[in-house]
Amino acid sequence: MLSIKCFFVLVIVSSVGALQNPHEEAAKFLKRSTPPESTKNAPRFAVKGNKLPEVDFNIGESYAGTLPIGPPSVGNANNLWFWFFPSTNPAAKKEIVIWLSGALAAVHFQLYFKQMGPLFGTVEHMSPLPILTNVIYVDQPVGTGFSQGNILVNNETDVANQFMGFWKNFVDTFSIQGHKIYFIGESYAGQFIPWIANAMLDNGNKTYFNVTGVQINDPVVNYPDTLQQDYCPYLWSELGYPSSGGGPSNYFNRSDVQRAIHAPRTNYFVCEAQPNIFPAGDQSLPSGLGTLPSVIDRTKNVIIVHGLLDFLLFADGSLITIQNMTWGGLQGFQTPPSSTFNFKVPSQANQGTTHSERGLTFVKVNLAGHFVPQYTPGAAYRQLEFLLGRISSLEQPGPYTTVSG
Repeated sequence: MLSIKCFFVLVIVSSVGALQNPHEEAAKFLKRSTPPESTKNAPRFAVKGNKLPEVDFNIGESYAGTLPIGPPSVGNANNLWFWFFPSTNPAAKKEIVIWLSGALAAVHFQLYFKQMGPLFGTVEHMSPLPILTNVIYVDQPVGTGFSQGNILVNNETDVANQFMGFWKNFVDTFSIQGHKIYFIGESYAGQFIPWIANAMLDNGNKTYFNVTGVQINDPVVNYPDTLQQDYCPYLWSELGYPSSGGGPSNYFNRSDVQRAIHAPRTNYFVCEAQPNIFPAGDQSLPSGLGTLPSVIDRTKNVIIVHGLLDFLLFADGSLITIQNMTWGGLQGFQTPPSSTFNFKVPSQANQGTTHSERGLTFVKVNLAGHFVPQYTPGAAYRQLEFLLGRISSLEQPGPYTTVSG
């Protein structure tokens, strides 16, 4: 049984686990196109990009709202809330990134506002993820954030079943049948994502569940052990994480904000004060003990990223788990990861180290804490280019694929 809480200093003996390598033929440079035609089947979900409260610029095309986790024809009180940003990049025509939050009952404010969304606080983000690809953020499972319902989950099978029911409805609503699916998340998403991806791969229906790659940042993938729990004093910040004030919760509790993003009227918390969404703890095995190696073997496209300044989950714990995990018929990496900086990020010094074997890539990122995209957005953007197959290697120099000239 796992029982995970937000903000523990953990030594994680993390884990990770081989088809034709999707990075062998990286896409050539493609210029951005004009925005695609708006989604015709879901006008009721459209967000007015120039009407978001306190935001003085147009965030662009997006769609938000709730969809049931079961058949839409059946009355269902259990729904997942999403925010979907279509891309203007022609290379993204048949793909979508699903970004899931990590901490149990934690929601996605830090993704929209502090990581790869179109906003940085209420300031425009200069390199938002939709420039590169289609992306959807989902509050899950039921009971998290704006995702309301009357059921809880006992294990990751329950989580996967909820998400797959929601996802089938999303695919039908937005007519994205057959799209390649890439998962990204951090922290406890290292548990959520491999279980969901594995269930989709087991289902085998590529019309709805065409899982093509997974990236987990600073992940929980094995049993945790708390070495020490403490905080140094830090300056108060409304949008800090963890926040010492109620800023993010206050903003999303505003009725005008909830109306703008088609969210249910609810008392919103960044990290829920309610009991754990797993009433008896997560009763599933850690992903590193089964589902993650299976996903690696079946996609040949899994990236584990770890910020070297993360004192919540330690990079060495992830590497220890990798070395105790079997995928592609072998245990662990067969050669030691490089100790020389070889992770190339455009217009920056080498950002860290990277090592790939049998469909698994392990990246250690300099100057990044628990939220890699927040602290080193250029590195996170480059990693996503690699996950999507836009570049052949993280050691590859050169500009970002979405920058001309």
